[in-house]
Amino acid sequence: MKKNLTMTVVLVCLVFASTLFVSAMTSTVLRVNVPFAFQVGKKSLPAGEYLVEINRASSGSALGTAVIVRTWDGKTRELVSARPSNEKNGRASLTFNKYSNTYFLASVDSYGLGCELSKSKAEKEMATQSHASEPVSVAAE
Repeated sequence: MKKNLTMTVVLVCLVFASTLFVSAMTSTVLRVNVPFAFQVGKKSLPAGEYLVEINRASSGSALGTAVIVRTWDGKTRELVSARPSNEKNGRASLTFNKYSNTYFLASVDSYGLGCELSKSKAEKEMATQSHASEPVSVAAE
């Protein structure tokens, strides 16, 4: 009985440890200072310092990728779905689509782990009213 309990505890600990390891391998957090107001998802965010997390589900999973944008103080948070990007530029940056004076978060790259955000309804409307978007990149740490 005692041996079975010990084996069960060891097994649970191994499963928990492997879950943490996989989670650490599929998530990355960037710190970025965005010098302009921008939109992500349904939120408009002011210029400032942000933590941006790419949370990619393990390959073979149907869960996909999520991007979480948080203000430095943690008071504001926006979660949006994204799709993995095939473009690997080897640096950390955020790319925005600029229409006139309005910026929309378009992609997040972190040293080979990248993702693209889908255009929001507001961005699609802006794209139809404007001629073209201008990509603007901001370096991240």
